[in-house]
Amino acid sequence: FLVPESADGISIRLEAFNAASKSTVVRVKAWSAEHGNNQLNLSTGSAFTVPARSHAYFDLAAASPKTSGLYVQVESEQTPIASFVKVVHMSGLSVKGVDIVHELSTQSNTNILSGISEGDQSKLYVWPNKDGNVTLSWMNDTGSKEVKNLTLKAHHLQVVDLGKVPEHVNALSVSGDVPTQVMMSITKDSKDNQSDVAFITPSSVQGSGAIVSPVSANETALYLSSSSDKDTSVRLQGFDLNGVLAATKNVTIPANASLRIPVSDISHDVVMFIAKSHSKVSLSARIHKDEIDKAGIAGISWLSAQSLEPQEMKVYVKTDNHIVQ
Repeated sequence: FLVPESADGISIRLEAFNAASKSTVVRVKAWSAEHGNNQLNLSTGSAFTVPARSHAYFDLAAASPKTSGLYVQVESEQTPIASFVKVVHMSGLSVKGVDIVHELSTQSNTNILSGISEGDQSKLYVWPNKDGNVTLSWMNDTGSKEVKNLTLKAHHLQVVDLGKVPEHVNALSVSGDVPTQVMMSITKDSKDNQSDVAFITPSSVQGSGAIVSPVSANETALYLSSSSDKDTSVRLQGFDLNGVLAATKNVTIPANASLRIPVSDISHDVVMFIAKSHSKVSLSARIHKDEIDKAGIAGISWLSAQSLEPQEMKVYVKTDNHIVQ
């Protein structure tokens, strides 16, 4: 996981779920932006137990208080687990934003963080396993524009405050000569000192991927992005609540560009979308509620896509004569 800053008023918990019939010990390793490639000595220990068919959590904010960001590795010793990081921003008894951080995808030389919007306050977290350089570029519906060049050191977490997202920007590209893992935090404030937060990770699909919206078509926008130097064709299919195909739209993403597509432009009845492309594209969504907007409340909700392609796994087997005497 890439985890945002910890400070007073911010709760950060690693939540772990064990569906197996026996308990497991989960071990946690962490590196901070302040300590370079030196693994942290967590103040609350580095392991916790998740009972059988149950749930437990590890308080990352207490284990590593007042850091500007963490790279966290989680390992379960006895059984597989499901896990995520829950982040809550508080001011006294008032909640200032809640979201979860998903596990990181595999490293890539090009990562696209799509689903950002003008005025979002943005911060980028970058983790490399090798020394190298990356270029950050804002992406809109016509192309991309370089923002910053970063020099990275192996196993050094780098945190970059990018400020407010510019007008018409839909995504950020992180590309370079070394593979990286990235995460972006975005925040939005209201006039009444209320705020919300969301965490964006790369959401790439190749072949076909899907996304489901829990709100109406008028309250949903899709984001399609491509880092290709050529135009990319995508076929969008929209399905209604009964699973019936309600609309189809062919979309062309210009080279190195990101499109924002209001779902109401496709159909007013769709809630699930399938994107099909022969090229690798980024698919995500932003949703909102009209009642919240009319009340002047800041709200951010970001959705990632799920690949519909067959999943592959490699299993390595080796002989160990000590197992059976």
